[in-house]
Amino acid sequence: MDKKNIVFPKTKDGKLDNKKFLEIMKNNSVKKEFNKENVSSEDDSHLEDIFLKQMAEVVISNDEFQEIKFNNDKIVDEFGEIVGEASIISQEEIEVLEMYAKFNKMKDISNKYRSSRRWDWYLDYSKEFVEMATYLVDLTDDFKGFASFKGRVNFQNMNNEQLRTYYTWRTYTRNYQYKKTDYNYILLYFNEIINKVGIKNFDDAIKMFLFIWNSYRNDFEQLDFEMPERIRDYFITYSTKELYEDILKKYPIKINFIDGNIKDILEDNYHLKFDFFERLSSYSIKTSKFYSDDKLGLFNSIIAFLFTKMNLLFKEKGFKLNSLLIKKEHTDYWKPFIGDSFFFHKEQFAKKVVISELETYDRQGANWHRESYSSINNNLFLGYVLKTMEATMRKFYNFKYKLHPSVGSLITKNVFGNRKLFKFICSEELNSFIIETVNMFLKVIKIKEKKKIVFDSSKFAKIRKVSDQITDKLIIDEEEEIIVEKKENTNFTEFEINILKMILENKSINELNNYALKNNELLDLSIDRINDKFLDIIGDNLIEINETISIFEDYYDEALRIMKEYEL
Repeated sequence: MDKKNIVFPKTKDGKLDNKKFLEIMKNNSVKKEFNKENVSSEDDSHLEDIFLKQMAEVVISNDEFQEIKFNNDKIVDEFGEIVGEASIISQEEIEVLEMYAKFNKMKDISNKYRSSRRWDWYLDYSKEFVEMATYLVDLTDDFKGFASFKGRVNFQNMNNEQLRTYYTWRTYTRNYQYKKTDYNYILLYFNEIINKVGIKNFDDAIKMFLFIWNSYRNDFEQLDFEMPERIRDYFITYSTKELYEDILKKYPIKINFIDGNIKDILEDNYHLKFDFFERLSSYSIKTSKFYSDDKLGLFNSIIAFLFTKMNLLFKEKGFKLNSLLIKKEHTDYWKPFIGDSFFFHKEQFAKKVVISELETYDRQGANWHRESYSSINNNLFLGYVLKTMEATMRKFYNFKYKLHPSVGSLITKNVFGNRKLFKFICSEELNSFIIETVNMFLKVIKIKEKKKIVFDSSKFAKIRKVSDQITDKLIIDEEEEIIVEKKENTNFTEFEINILKMILENKSINELNNYALKNNELLDLSIDRINDKFLDIIGDNLIEINETISIFEDYYDEALRIMKEYEL
């Protein structure tokens, strides 16, 4: 049969004449194969779409339909009466009809699941999705239109134009080509990937995740929050012999799952923790009248000093300070890809997956046990400490508005599960310790701020007037040397010399900070102390602090000389 000769009755405005076409279908023995449940002559509004969906399967395969006679674009029935205008269908339209027929067959898959839905609806629905997605796993399209998709992410709720839009976008994406789309189309494809539909191997899936993430993160900001977790879940579910840290190195995953702050606190490292504590605390310093952005460095330093000292006090009392900030979680019913249509395979074998030293997963069949660490949000204890700290700072600097924190107003009940710990937290001893430690730190800062560099004014080359408003200003000739008075109080401790040595060996800030903490020292204050001593020797700071800690190149030899002098 020549498909190009198939004709359809049309109305004057060029649309399919549903009623006349229905009569032609009846008269040409297609009634048995035609789906009567979906069509009625009274319901003309849906006929055209239904006919188009079923043409490839019903009409094209029926040779008797070709016995309909047509003459000069007029369709004539067996009695010689004109029943409608004729139009010849193109090959492209035939292919579209065939595609619609495939869409119908795919949607028919859901019928067997709807009639026998078990109590575990999530499992059934996910299995149904996988079967439907697999049916058209190799379908490609190049639809020129675009149909928006905002509804529930499944195939059943999509019309033909939405399906064509999706498969066209998927065709481009599989070739790593960007094509603007709706977020739900991306989610639909994620569901295919996590079920390994059309995915060759583990690397293929990760590569596709990263392509979509990088290509669409500017269009959809939520990708930056969702993709790390989705990639982690994919690793847990389909992990090879690689370690997760190797995956992080191999692929440019931009957001780490294990917060470095959590690891630092578990290791008693409180360096640069103001922003992290601000997010966790029940009391917000940043919203107070006392805070300003220029105080950020001060708050970071004072928090590091205070919590390092508090950590030692807590250990003396037999408690763990980090347990009040970080909690260990055990979950026996963890599942990957929550929110996605993921089918749990019953044949999955037992295994253990290590994401990091802080996050592990054990699987027995389809059940997972998870152990991980997380921060304690809306932390009452942290709020009490930070508010007491700020109140002390306000009083020290004679700030106009005072704070009067009360442990009872912040911690109204024992939420720590340990009566002795709760009693100590609410004690006057801890309150006094916080106040005394903060005052101790602020006094050191105040002494440092009062230090002045003494210049030998006799060595300035020129003095001149700049303008009528500015008189007697010192102007230094570029060729002349400024000589700074040197002081003899430059004795270095063994700890300070070791810090110098580590900096010369390009040790990281984390390594330097850990070494300082082990020696009951604070890295920031230690470097300030070393710089102060070198200020007396060379008239300038020796150590520069940016993203790394390093020695100024001009004073490198001087640092080596000091180290050799102390022979450490």
